[in-house]
Amino acid sequence: MALVTMKELLERAKNNHRGIGAFSVGNMEMVKGAIQAAEELDTPIILQIAEVRLKHSPLALMGPMMIQAAKEAKVDVAVHLDHGLTMEMVEKALELGFTKEDIVVDGLVATVGANKNAALETLETIRYCKEQGLATICGLSNISFGLPERSYINAAFLTMAIANGLTMAIANPNQELLTSCMLASDLLLHKQDADLSYIEVMNERKQRTAKTVEQEAPAAEKSVLQKVYECVLKGNKTKIVDQVHEALKEHEAQQILNEALLPAINEVGDLFDKGIYFLPQLIASAEAMKTAIEDIQPLLLAASNGKPKATIVIATVEGDIHDIGKNLVALMLKNYGFRVIDLGKDVPKEVIIETAKKEHADIIALSALMTTTMQQMKHVIEYAKEQGVTAKVLIGGAVITQEYADEIGADGYSKDAAEAVKVAKQVLGLRD
Repeated sequence: MALVTMKELLERAKNNHRGIGAFSVGNMEMVKGAIQAAEELDTPIILQIAEVRLKHSPLALMGPMMIQAAKEAKVDVAVHLDHGLTMEMVEKALELGFTKEDIVVDGLVATVGANKNAALETLETIRYCKEQGLATICGLSNISFGLPERSYINAAFLTMAIANGLTMAIANPNQELLTSCMLASDLLLHKQDADLSYIEVMNERKQRTAKTVEQEAPAAEKSVLQKVYECVLKGNKTKIVDQVHEALKEHEAQQILNEALLPAINEVGDLFDKGIYFLPQLIASAEAMKTAIEDIQPLLLAASNGKPKATIVIATVEGDIHDIGKNLVALMLKNYGFRVIDLGKDVPKEVIIETAKKEHADIIALSALMTTTMQQMKHVIEYAKEQGVTAKVLIGGAVITQEYADEIGADGYSKDAAEAVKVAKQVLGLRD
């Protein structure tokens, strides 16, 4: 094992849904004791020393000792300068071998009840530290001390601090207002998987309030196919390849596709239709399935003599630059074995039809989000007839209806990505 950054340890812990113990040390015995316990339990740890300790345990002595002990440990150890107070001490820590990821600056927020600029001063500190590449922490409830209805002040300050770069907050995780604001802030700031985390937590809360928790019997060991199924259901792109490889030890690629991947994505589509799943979950599940299929595709193609189900040319019509829905449809169609040629957005009818002729397309799939661009679909269908193209035309998009599809002579309409697969199979007469 080795000396690692705290950032690396925390990201690993988050992915594995585990906690990491952090131990404040002030002498050699404490360092040795913490590492020995970690080795006995075979678990990574964080060794930390707070700046307030340095009067009696100088960083010049403790820092090298902590770093060397971490390097020699049999488990991964991060070395952390905790609650840093001055840039001078930060610079000393960096000179001794600490990394910026191992240093946390304490914003030392005071109550706005006594200092009207307390929040602004702390936010400025957080902003500065972010620019310097330093992590930050603050005691969240300090800001509202001595004021009524403190939870609202704390929640507002938390969202402002996160927006300015706050890394960690000392807060009560059982306060739903705080955790909700944190999750929402991460979502709005486009942090990794924040959308999925937000939806997961909110759904859990909804279920908690809707019904009492029932006692469940101990779950039986899941089969390898069930594990693949759950990776798709949960949109777990990081684990699905490993699970597929385990499944390949016992099952053929086609069996994995038919009994795990396709049923899972079908359930995701059903959950989406029922309003239980939301767009980020649908995308994550589709991406997980895509990852799995790309991994086993050579085996699938070998079994089917290398022939895809059909060729589909897909595009957002001319004048329309919205492509999220179109991209999702393309991904889902690929997952189900179709050969998909994605022309992108704002595509003229001439390009669509010429590509369909060149690629011998079985289906032309068109997307539009605006009422001002949906008329282009009619023009594509008319131009296809003029050019003698016999490919089936499927249409969809936020403003599109079955009535409009019938009006312009489209062969099919789908309201979402999951339904697009079903419609494509129907118009081509393909069986599941």
